[in-house]
Amino acid sequence: MPPNPHPLVVHFPIALLSLAVVFELLARFSGRESLLTAAYWNLVVGSMAAAVAVASGLLAESIVPENGPAHEALESHESLAFATLGIFAALFLWRTLRDGEFYRRFSAFFLIAMLVAWIALAATSFYGGELVFHHGVGTQQPKNPE
Repeated sequence: MPPNPHPLVVHFPIALLSLAVVFELLARFSGRESLLTAAYWNLVVGSMAAAVAVASGLLAESIVPENGPAHEALESHESLAFATLGIFAALFLWRTLRDGEFYRRFSAFFLIAMLVAWIALAATSFYGGELVFHHGVGTQQPKNPE
């Protein structure tokens, strides 16, 4: 395993949690139960993958300089990652512990929360990309701060 596995694992929660949201939306508008099942399992596996991504990110944090623009981007990325994981974990628990009538009764709220979580995931991904592509963190050739 490479010394910094974070870049290898972050793509799984991004893809799986995005699919969970897409399947949830499609299920809501089509009424197909199979799409709800697909949304649920993508949420389950995506939430677990997100926990692994956050843990690997904490281990990779040491490669970012402790001051300057890259550190500021890291702080935003890290804060958003914790918030995103928290929201998706809460949604996972909601679906797991309160499936059935409770879920159906409050499905509009659940869908809104899924969309908020998706926006948080996109923002987290944006700051992660900023670290790599703008600041050169974790690459062979670090870029000069602007």
